[in-house]
Amino acid sequence: MIGLYEIGGVGKTALMKRINEELCCTNHGFNVVIWMVVSKQVNQDRIQDVTRKMLDIEDNSWKGWSWDERIHHLCEGLNMKKFVLLIDDLWWRLDLSKIGVPRPSPNNGSKFVFTTWWNQVCDQMVVDKTFKIQSLTPKEALELFENNVSKSIIYSHLDILELTKDIARECEGLPLALIIVGRAMVSKRIPLSGNMC
Repeated sequence: MIGLYEIGGVGKTALMKRINEELCCTNHGFNVVIWMVVSKQVNQDRIQDVTRKMLDIEDNSWKGWSWDERIHHLCEGLNMKKFVLLIDDLWWRLDLSKIGVPRPSPNNGSKFVFTTWWNQVCDQMVVDKTFKIQSLTPKEALELFENNVSKSIIYSHLDILELTKDIARECEGLPLALIIVGRAMVSKRIPLSGNMC
């Protein structure tokens, strides 16, 4: 079990999407790759439904089962496979056993990776490894920002170049902020009163 944490905008979701794409597009030895975003209000029914679809459990059977039967069938299905469960934006402790997901272990070779804003959630989940996702370095931040604005705009005016550096620094290495602000500046070519317009 692996927990990835840091504040919003640092790139946790982008990282999880990349992991999911990598696992789905290449053979890493996993039979099932399950990806979902849970956010603040954890919907256990949705987690179960996404999981059962990945296990090819038919909708008709599923609807007739009680909660306990669903847990049993999910757990049984996942125990027979080497799986990866990727959950993005976990806010609270999630008891996997109560939704039918067996705890990954070295014996079954399965993995559970989740992202959260808080290290405490990693502690509550009793993970095997915790990683803090780092913000971009100033150089990386400026490069990402430039890639989303266009170098032709940035270098069209000395004031724009200086403003670009200031804005990249103000975004504190958060990729999401750099991308959003950079894209908003794409059509801005004239500095006016210290602002891009």
